[in-house]
Amino acid sequence: MEGGKQLRYRKPIAHGAFNRAFSFAKSQWWKLERTENEFRNDLEMILKETLNDHSAYPTIFADTDGGASAQWRAGRSYLVIEVSPEGFSFVYADLNGALVFNHATANRLDTEIIKTALERFTADLESVNPNWRDNFANL
Repeated sequence: MEGGKQLRYRKPIAHGAFNRAFSFAKSQWWKLERTENEFRNDLEMILKETLNDHSAYPTIFADTDGGASAQWRAGRSYLVIEVSPEGFSFVYADLNGALVFNHATANRLDTEIIKTALERFTADLESVNPNWRDNFANL
């Protein structure tokens, strides 16, 4: 507990956490200006723990319930992380649109599962569009 509030994340941030995918996510942080700090901070920690230089770039959204989310889409494949007053949720569907993972919890999400799903999503994206990074050449 810190200042009477339980900390949700205790894992140290990896030194390589500040990469292009994370920088792209942070460039959209203005979209979360009306989101509770707690939810912004939780989403930021999840992204710091899961994104790397090879990750597909997420789009950041403020949810209607005051939470924050990160979303990746490529054709029928999608990956969504949401942090809201109800807790955490994570959904991943593969290239065929088949649901691979759907999990909601009041506690911390398993970032290892998210990393694995994000690696698979990025591989799927690269299989259909190997030059997707060209769309972000100015970053």
